[in-house]
Amino acid sequence: MTAVALLYGTVELYHYKPENIRDPRVLSLIRKMKVNVDPELDKLYPSAIPNRITVKFRDGRELTARVDHPRGHPKNPMSDEEVEDKFRKLTDGLLTSGQANIVINLVKNLENLKDVKQILKAIVI
Repeated sequence: MTAVALLYGTVELYHYKPENIRDPRVLSLIRKMKVNVDPELDKLYPSAIPNRITVKFRDGRELTARVDHPRGHPKNPMSDEEVEDKFRKLTDGLLTSGQANIVINLVKNLENLKDVKQILKAIVI
């Protein structure tokens, strides 16, 4: 998925389809990658999930980025809008837009629900 993120700037559910995993550009980039465990980063787990990536260019330049708390981690929480967007993307083709709206509204008011069966019913309409 790192190769996908480097190529496309994002990782979406459709990237996990076999034809996308077998994309020659993805496979070519994977063959150029090395994965190393950094014991210093490992020590930060579980309070952090650190990852560092270094991209080496043909001209000798290198770019390095490190993330200790990926989006959605309690120390880097997603906004309500981001959670809704992710839910919609993950349920696209499984729920109608109307069903997604109902589920989102029910979950936003979870404390007022008498029974979570309402959410299940919204999913199987």
